[in-house]
Amino acid sequence: MQQGCCVNIIHIAGSRMISQGTDGLSRGDANEGVMTGRSMLEFVPLHRTCLARSPLLKPQIQLCLQPYADMLGQKISFLSEMDWFWKGHDLGQGN
Repeated sequence: MQQGCCVNIIHIAGSRMISQGTDGLSRGDANEGVMTGRSMLEFVPLHRTCLARSPLLKPQIQLCLQPYADMLGQKISFLSEMDWFWKGHDLGQGN
């Protein structure tokens, strides 16, 4: 925080690391994944939202949060990529 550095921590599944080639590279296998010329971005889909990558996630979140939303008289809403900044931070702008 003193240096103004922003660190994002991202979990990468072991199965993804195997196909990407990191797992084999530690054993000297340079014939898999990015070592064969494939792009690293093929294995780390940061351009997709968590809900796009895992369609079952949204209903699970709704199931867990619905009792609390009902108790507070609130509605559960999922923000799009376009409005997460304004609505998510309650800045009163956006669509």
